[in-house]
Amino acid sequence: MIRKFILPFFLVFVTACSSLVPGAELNIDLVIRDFVPFEENSFFRFGMNEGNFGYTEDFVIHTSENRFQIVSELEVHYFMERGYTDELITAIATSVYEIADGEFRRIFSVSSDDAIEEDITDIDNTDDIILVFLQEPLILGHSWHFGVDGGISEITRVNEVVETPLGIFEDVMQVTTSFPYPHNEIYYISYYAPGYGRIKTVEIDGRISDSPITNFLISITS
Repeated sequence: MIRKFILPFFLVFVTACSSLVPGAELNIDLVIRDFVPFEENSFFRFGMNEGNFGYTEDFVIHTSENRFQIVSELEVHYFMERGYTDELITAIATSVYEIADGEFRRIFSVSSDDAIEEDITDIDNTDDIILVFLQEPLILGHSWHFGVDGGISEITRVNEVVETPLGIFEDVMQVTTSFPYPHNEIYYISYYAPGYGRIKTVEIDGRISDSPITNFLISITS
């Protein structure tokens, strides 16, 4: 049985620690394709909180001119108010992303017991929730509707230098996603590096005093 699947935003992508420097107004004329490195048969592995509590593995199984079909497998220790246990949550999701109309967005996603292996990059599902991760122009202060719970994403820094377990990245763009009441205490800070995509995501929940959840890119293979 296939059921609708919307991954918690902090499990969709990645990364580690950042060293911030003042950002300029323009991200040196970079465009969305510079931040979407997906190639068919490539593999991305992300760790949560230095890999102690879970991971996500993303497989790019089909691509077209502007669409990408990705199978995500995640395993994360169950937590309640950040109290981690040995109980594991596992899930498999098949999603389709696209670059169109100056946006990078997820247009379709389902969870099931098994991945959808046939090519569905041409899917046309207007009933699914569309999540917009990036929108041009990639300039400081540009904002857009994220696509769920009234969320708003904004480019809050550009031309950053960010250090991760994979190395030091330059020309990194920071995107902050926030939500109105009653979700106004939850927001996400994501970091995108040219040629690598999202390298770091921090989930912050103001209702919980413990440390934020940080996802970081561990490895890329193709």
